[in-house]
Amino acid sequence: MALNGAEADDFSWEPPTEAETKVLQARRERQDRISRLMGDYLLRGYRMLGETCSDCGACTQTALLQKLTWASSELGSSASLETSIQLCGLIRACAEAMHSLQQLQH
Repeated sequence: MALNGAEADDFSWEPPTEAETKVLQARRERQDRISRLMGDYLLRGYRMLGETCSDCGACTQTALLQKLTWASSELGSSASLETSIQLCGLIRACAEAMHSLQQLQH
């Protein structure tokens, strides 16, 4: 299937700007730090379990709801695009975690 000139322009690639590169690098460094910390915990004997007791599940849900409420309130007053993006990511992660906890309990 051949692309006409207008469609070919839609698929042109441009390298990221310097600001975008810095954001990507910061995210990569953060992910690397988190991975190192998780690895350190695992090497010290901590475990990542796919099950929770009913008390832990309730505590986790409470903590997630508090974090979700805080992030929602902060999002309403955030003036920074980057902060807003991070808060939206946090809200989504909390919502997904809540959903996963509910599925584990049923």
